[in-house]
Amino acid sequence: MGAIILSETPLPKPSGDSARKAFLAHLEAEGFAPTGLQDAVASFVARVSALRETHGEDWPTLSVQEAQETVAEWLGPTLGTGGFDMPSPARITDALKANLGWPLSQDIDRLAPVAVGLPVGRKARIDWLDERAPLIECKVQELYGAQMHIALAEERLPVTVQMLSPGGKPVATTRDLPGFWQGGYGDMAKDMRGRYPKHDWPEDPANARPHAGMTKKRLAQ
Repeated sequence: MGAIILSETPLPKPSGDSARKAFLAHLEAEGFAPTGLQDAVASFVARVSALRETHGEDWPTLSVQEAQETVAEWLGPTLGTGGFDMPSPARITDALKANLGWPLSQDIDRLAPVAVGLPVGRKARIDWLDERAPLIECKVQELYGAQMHIALAEERLPVTVQMLSPGGKPVATTRDLPGFWQGGYGDMAKDMRGRYPKHDWPEDPANARPHAGMTKKRLAQ
């Protein structure tokens, strides 16, 4: 008994409304991790929390636990009608953003964005979940020419900058680029000139041309 399947009949596909209710109940009971949505929620919570610290009580207190307990309120209305599709992390972020109301829903991307521009012209993704958040990673050469530190929230929140070698390994971390150029950069550059002699390690990085970590030969072309 139980070893042989005598017959098999697929269950009928649930209606979109039933699927939406089941999905929201699952999130409320089990959290966001099983569906791969935990990072999207946690990152948004971290952004709001950072702005509450820099800009005060205009920004609400928010936690992942609270978002889980109220998920039907802020996510339910965005799931639409008809058939059910699993929401993407971007859709989760949009729903949380809309729940902030005007004008905070517009201000969050301006004050606590998900990416920030570098002197080289590229945008670096911001990690809001690292213990040093907000954190970005980039090659040292992408920061050449920066005479002010990168900061968010109307210059109230300095970004932790983790600099990478041409090989992509962390070589320095700072929350004060001008101070780093005048201090720790000298020792780092001396070491990097030995390890990566074909790359660009200027004496005055604050006034050097930023680039994507190209070799001196390619820069000269």
